[in-house]
Amino acid sequence: MAKIKIKNGPFYLGQKEKDLTLKEAISALNNKEFDKAIEIIDLNSNFLSDEFHDTRSLIGQIKLISGITQKHQAYLKMAEHEIKRAKSRWLSGSKEEHITVAKNYLEEAQRLASRCNAQIRGVMISFKKLKVDASKVIK
Repeated sequence: MAKIKIKNGPFYLGQKEKDLTLKEAISALNNKEFDKAIEIIDLNSNFLSDEFHDTRSLIGQIKLISGITQKHQAYLKMAEHEIKRAKSRWLSGSKEEHITVAKNYLEEAQRLASRCNAQIRGVMISFKKLKVDASKVIK
């Protein structure tokens, strides 16, 4: 992966470099490579925005999405486990309890997915803001 790194600054890169960096970070997010996206933004934060807060806030949002996604996956696995337990107890008559538990896990996973989608919309708004800020090229 080609990374844009800034050494011996200050450098003021053009819009093309900023667009490539943002595109690379968004691509990493879309592939659920959260650590990679954070690294890209962190390495290039000094030219993505004049405001340190903008990139720190974006990194915080990405970390939150990462945590929600991990929790979502855990709930899906727990629901799958309960469904398997219900199947194994199908004849014994104790399946209803496991089905109810699985349903609760799936409802929680759905709630987390909705929350994650809302956070992703917030991240996209932050990316748009960075792009607007990044259009101010200092010569």
